[in-house]
Amino acid sequence: MAQKLNFTKAALEAIKPTQKRQFFQDAREPELRLYVTKTGAKTYFAQLYVNGLTIRHPLGHFPALSIPMALSLIHI
Repeated sequence: MAQKLNFTKAALEAIKPTQKRQFFQDAREPELRLYVTKTGAKTYFAQLYVNGLTIRHPLGHFPALSIPMALSLIHI
């Protein structure tokens, strides 16, 4: 299950990798998620539900993709 977190640049930079992949959910925009691999790579993705199925669509990597840009990609 994803941990809820207010996505700010400082908050995302502060996330440290662990031995397992971590999932985070933006507290203000529930469709925007972030996963952090054990090597420290951080990737935004949109998690949507369509006809009872969970769909995860990768959006881009943090910090190359800003939080506002990731949000705009969800609302296209």
